[in-house]
Amino acid sequence: MARKTKKILFTDFPNPSASTHWPAAGVRWIKFHGTRHTCATLLLKAGVPVPVESERLGHKGVEITMNIYQHVLPDMQEDAAEKLGAILF
Repeated sequence: MARKTKKILFTDFPNPSASTHWPAAGVRWIKFHGTRHTCATLLLKAGVPVPVESERLGHKGVEITMNIYQHVLPDMQEDAAEKLGAILF
């Protein structure tokens, strides 16, 4: 994932040059398993229903998904309130 201001390198194989070259290039190191968390967070923010995401992640139930990714919910609650306001007013 690369954005204009953020660059991320996903790898499980640390490279000795990482301590000097990656930060200088503005690249942040994330373990490969971090891609799972990033994907789940982005899917929630994109509005993918929690049961669908829970199944994709292999969780036994939505409770597990909700407990792990609850940090995304405040933004989702605000978005839901704005959408309801737009419908009503």
